[in-house]
Amino acid sequence: MTTQEYLSMPDELHKKIVSDVRKLESYKDLASSISSPQFGEKVQGTHSTDAPFVHYLSKIDALEKEISVEKQKLEELKVTIDAQIDLLDSEKEQCVLRYRYLMFMRMSRIAAEMHYSKRRVQQIHAAALKNFERFHPISPPFHL
Repeated sequence: MTTQEYLSMPDELHKKIVSDVRKLESYKDLASSISSPQFGEKVQGTHSTDAPFVHYLSKIDALEKEISVEKQKLEELKVTIDAQIDLLDSEKEQCVLRYRYLMFMRMSRIAAEMHYSKRRVQQIHAAALKNFERFHPISPPFHL
């Protein structure tokens, strides 16, 4: 795993959480919608007597638990990486890495925040990655 891949893990986990939250909202919409009656011929012998929304309620419960676990993992990962970023000597490098990998900002926004050109931020970012690698030659695996 490269340094950049390791530092990108919080962003990947954040994207998964956002996706799961959207799925959760979809399940909640389906659970609260009214289904139409089925007037067609029923062929199956074992028909569920549960209301259609019951199926979605169990999915909602499971997904809410999964999102909670993912959020906890994200916070733990951010704390770990933040402590590792603290070991860098340059405050500029620390700032760029935090903005990029812990606050999920794009380079153009980081440049605006720091009042630098985008090119300068990219240079600081490249140096920060090299220095981070020097302090952390083998980044510990963190399972998503």
